[in-house]
Amino acid sequence: MSHPSITRRRVFVMDAAALAPDELHPVSVAGRELVLCTVEGQLCAFDDACPHMNWPLSYGFLEDGVVYCSLHMASFDPCSGRCLGPPADRSLTLYEVEEDGGALYVIIDEEE
Repeated sequence: MSHPSITRRRVFVMDAAALAPDELHPVSVAGRELVLCTVEGQLCAFDDACPHMNWPLSYGFLEDGVVYCSLHMASFDPCSGRCLGPPADRSLTLYEVEEDGGALYVIIDEEE
């Protein structure tokens, strides 16, 4: 039985200048809904779905480096993905983000 190979794909998502600090920016990348943000200058990207009830995290807010879900106020560290508060009990799925020449790219792993 052969195993599918994984290809890493670099996908342009937005101009870096458009990523305002302390804001959540929903983006579509290769058929996935993600959120980009910066925390103390660090770029972060994660699925736009709270692991608790699949509610869009982009409807929530970022405060003091913590993402809060607007449905039940579950909280997460957007750069490590770690769940910080209930009712969620699972971490976020993260994606690598790169800045290159004033553009932001998300790295997506795809099976072939």
